[in-house]
Amino acid sequence: MPSKAQRVPIRIQAEGVEAIEVLLGGEWALTMAVPFSGQIPAKAGAHVLSIRQKGSTEELARANFVVRQSDL
Repeated sequence: MPSKAQRVPIRIQAEGVEAIEVLLGGEWALTMAVPFSGQIPAKAGAHVLSIRQKGSTEELARANFVVRQSDL
């Protein structure tokens, strides 16, 4: 599969929240509504993904992950 077509699935479980903003490296990546399921591009390297309630600056959660480049 071409690298431009590769995606990282995201699923978030949250109660009492209508919309969540997903940030990748501090930059907005996408906004999700219930059932909080989406995808972001799979770019090689180390990344920090954080989420916050839409319209808020307070971080609700953070995850570090690495996308390794495939030689295939």
